[in-house]
Amino acid sequence: MRNRRVAAIDAGSNAIRLLVADVVASDQTQQPLVKKVGFYRVPLAMGESVFRCGMMTDEDVDRLRHVMWGIHHWLQVLRPDECQGVATSAFRDAQNGEAVIETLGMETGLPLRVISGLEEAQLIVKAFPPTAWTGYRLYVDIGGGSTELTAFDGDRLLAQTSVPLGALRLLNQPDGEDAMTGFDSVYRFIQGLPIVKWSVVGTGGNVSKLPSILGIKDGELIRLKKIRMIWETLKPMTPTERMLLYSLKPDRATSIEPALHILTTIMTWVRANELQIPKCGRVDGLAMSMSTMACSV
Repeated sequence: MRNRRVAAIDAGSNAIRLLVADVVASDQTQQPLVKKVGFYRVPLAMGESVFRCGMMTDEDVDRLRHVMWGIHHWLQVLRPDECQGVATSAFRDAQNGEAVIETLGMETGLPLRVISGLEEAQLIVKAFPPTAWTGYRLYVDIGGGSTELTAFDGDRLLAQTSVPLGALRLLNQPDGEDAMTGFDSVYRFIQGLPIVKWSVVGTGGNVSKLPSILGIKDGELIRLKKIRMIWETLKPMTPTERMLLYSLKPDRATSIEPALHILTTIMTWVRANELQIPKCGRVDGLAMSMSTMACSV
């Protein structure tokens, strides 16, 4: 029996996340057990400036610096054996994204790197155990700056893509060329899939709020008509009204409406009537990736 502690950092367009977990594995034939030690999330919304003007502002970078130093100090207490970090859509798009990550990485000693959209999609799938791969499933991860789509037939990968269409991007460019291009790319991806009965698995911070909004248990299937009803309710409301009605945090109250717009559109195009929402995401996939590597050593 071997125990190993890993730390995964996810610098997304809407928030920065840190997951620290202990990996327990008895041998290489078994799926490692990953037990969460701590989880830390800060809603920085780095994508807001990027999707409006193509750059991270000095204020954005300064706030990110404080968060990264906070993570640095927390890791000094939790003392992981390994730490990996990824930065996604906003950092890919920002003219100064690579430079910011390199500079802050050198300052804090945190191993962050900007990853491609396809690598982002692959990390999301790694969050799911192999036993979850049955039937035709479409994994949909809706982030602040991009949406990742991965189609499986059982455990066989059919297709995978990353599209520059996310909640913050849509919020800051509602009628822009990026939004139209993003929806068009999603449509063309779905048109290339087999015409079968698809099960949709949804991830991302906004999507994961649906069970609490609807007052249902985690893991319970959600009908498309209920998701559309919530979306239609949210559309005319101000963020403050959404916060009061559904007990949402300020960043979630701002970005959930465009996220549900993307989700309902995808489910309609793929002709899926139900949504499954697991309790995991990209940061879990990164931790799982490290745990798998640890068990193969």
